[in-house]
Amino acid sequence: MSTFLPSLLLVMMGGVLLGMGFIARKKAKASVSWPLAAGVILSSEVRERSRYDSSSHSSRTTYEAAVNYQYTIMGQVYTSDRVSSGQKNASRKNCNEIVAKYPAGAQVSVRYDPDKPQDAVLETIARGSTGNLILGAVLLALAVVLYIWLA
Repeated sequence: MSTFLPSLLLVMMGGVLLGMGFIARKKAKASVSWPLAAGVILSSEVRERSRYDSSSHSSRTTYEAAVNYQYTIMGQVYTSDRVSSGQKNASRKNCNEIVAKYPAGAQVSVRYDPDKPQDAVLETIARGSTGNLILGAVLLALAVVLYIWLA
């Protein structure tokens, strides 16, 4: 049992990361064929969040490009904050680039899901999916090695 539990935990974490990566890529691929609507950027800023871990006495800072936009489909007004499928957090540099690309007041093309028009994106990519897929695969491989090594 002692060799099984660490391997099982690694398999579960790897599986979750792989699932997140594949789902983000599938949604991004689907969004390529979604219809376009005219939209306008309402606000655009880089949000910085710091979290302090009292056990390790360190803080971790994450960044998010917070882009809010509005679009209209058949007279119905929608708002969204999804730039793309996948992760919202990114490096400060990437967030600054996204915010610069979508300044407040800019006219944009919005891709929306025709079955759920409230689901929309500005870009048809899956941010962070490659990292999730790689890390998930590494964790699964590590689980196998650990299981064989401890057995």
